[in-house]
Amino acid sequence: MSSLARTVLLCMFIAITIFPLQSLFAQSSLTYGWYININGGISQLHGDIQTSDNPLNKLKNETGPGGGIKIGKYINSVFTAYFQFHGSDMKGLDEKKDREFSSDMLEGRLGLTLNFTNLFFGKKERLINFYGTAGAGVVFFRSEAYMISSGELINDYGYLGTTNKQKTSRERSFLFPLGAGFDIKLSPQWYLNLETAVGIFTTDKLDATEKGAYNDAYNFTSLGLTYYFKERKKGRIPQSRPLEEKPVIVADPYANEYINLVHKFPAGIKSFDEFEMQSEVHKGKINGSGTLTQVLPVGFNVLDTAIANAKSEFNMYTLRLQWDSLPADSVFTVSYRVKLDRIFGTLPLASILYLQKTGKEYKFKTTVDIIRWEEPVAVKEVAAETKKEDSIPAISIVEYRIQVSASFKTRIPLRELAGKISPREEIREDFQNNWYSYTVGSFNSYEEAKEYMQKRVAEFGLKEAYIVVFYKGKKLKSLGELKQYVPEVTPVQPEVKKEEYCYRVQILAMMGKGVDPVSLKQQYGLEEDVNEEIYHNWHKYTVGPCTAKPAASLLLKSVKAKGVTGAFIVTYKDGERVILE
Repeated sequence: MSSLARTVLLCMFIAITIFPLQSLFAQSSLTYGWYININGGISQLHGDIQTSDNPLNKLKNETGPGGGIKIGKYINSVFTAYFQFHGSDMKGLDEKKDREFSSDMLEGRLGLTLNFTNLFFGKKERLINFYGTAGAGVVFFRSEAYMISSGELINDYGYLGTTNKQKTSRERSFLFPLGAGFDIKLSPQWYLNLETAVGIFTTDKLDATEKGAYNDAYNFTSLGLTYYFKERKKGRIPQSRPLEEKPVIVADPYANEYINLVHKFPAGIKSFDEFEMQSEVHKGKINGSGTLTQVLPVGFNVLDTAIANAKSEFNMYTLRLQWDSLPADSVFTVSYRVKLDRIFGTLPLASILYLQKTGKEYKFKTTVDIIRWEEPVAVKEVAAETKKEDSIPAISIVEYRIQVSASFKTRIPLRELAGKISPREEIREDFQNNWYSYTVGSFNSYEEAKEYMQKRVAEFGLKEAYIVVFYKGKKLKSLGELKQYVPEVTPVQPEVKKEEYCYRVQILAMMGKGVDPVSLKQQYGLEEDVNEEIYHNWHKYTVGPCTAKPAASLLLKSVKAKGVTGAFIVTYKDGERVILE
């Protein structure tokens, strides 16, 4: 019997044995009301496409994220009714059958929660409570199945299509979940809970594969946070408390003091500027020791070592000032000189003021605007020298960079990239449309970027680097897209001959996490460098330069002779992979 089946039978036994006892309990003497819960965790599907039925073995390659919100109301101290809205992503693979799937579902559920701790040990507030859940819900899902080796779509359910001229989307199924969990009390109204549940669907399509009478099932393990609303007690006569039990009220001598921090920046700060930065500290009559910590934007370098008669320390763009005795004035100023790197934009600055007399931390946040520095150009002299039609005027909202790497949904450590490129180059990370892109350099024109790339890319050792353009801080899909916004600065591209095809040999394709191209080269004893292409979470590995078809055929024979029997030729047109009819 599988582990999933054993879990389902155990939950059913508990539900059948315990649920009839509901009639034995009247309303608890404790006050129970409404609550709201937010949770998140991991989901695993048990279906036709999977490597293992063991939930622990499925963690690495067959686990997706999930989360939801739950609203409930206590019936009594033992039973709670709730409604839950839940969403999950699920995936699985079967390498032996060369199959994998991905699916996502949205669920609405009504259910009951049974408090086992109150049931067996009496009704009172505790630090930890053990409970069980059961319910029924409706699920709306979409699923796709692929071949692992080629990425070919085998089957899908729930995606937009046209049938009799009517659009359809998302399949529907019923779900019957059973679960158990722990509540841990953090405060009278806040609880932390750990819960796991197993659900049976009324369909076999969650993995986009139907194979017989067995329906799909899934388990969801989550960590949640619950807030209980205070319930107003009606008709209750307040009781007097003995005099000795009345709380002792101690007046706070600093309760009326005005604590604040005001930042002052010069107007029109630009990249590479050096200026004086000021912070005005309002502390009132509070004296004694204190500490001011300021987390400056990356690129702010503090030049002064003696600041406001305090012990100063500057490290990793964080300035820490410590006073054994704060200045006597109720308002005093902290000022120091700052030198900027090549940075620009609206940047955050956070400050924390700690006063030993009050024993409190006072937090402040603000932003500082840095104007992008532009190298002055003698416009009249340049115009007199040349009037090229393809010259590009410098516009501050357009920026060209060199992209050196990219990754779908997964971040690449900057330290790892810096080791491959050069420790002297500043690498910037941008996230857009589920893609992380990594770029170096910042240029006002396409020509500057092209000249820089031709000189430095050879030093980087990155053959796939290319020029990308940003408009108002947003990366565009291509250089040609810039024509929609500022056609007068669109770079003139060299004409490409039509039907210009070339070929490479693909040796491997992997879904999700890729491998090191250097290790592939060593593994198969290849003489050619291995290229890595990433498209829609697929890592595809090819060898050989883009060359003519006969040369690619000879390379294919050579690669197969070295043991890469599944290799094949792929076609490129104008630098992009295409599939020929």
